[in-house]
Amino acid sequence: MPPASKDINPLVDTQITHFNLYYLCSKETIHGEGIK
Repeated sequence: MPPASKDINPLVDTQITHFNLYYLCSKETIHGEGIK
C-alpha cells in the first residue's frame, strides 16, 4: 500500500466514528433519553 493510503485511513475512520456517535446521540434524543 502507498504511504498516502495509510495516512488517509485513520482520518476516514475518525470521521466515521464521529458520525456514528452523532447518529447514536441523535437517536437517543429522538427516543426521549437525551444525551447523558
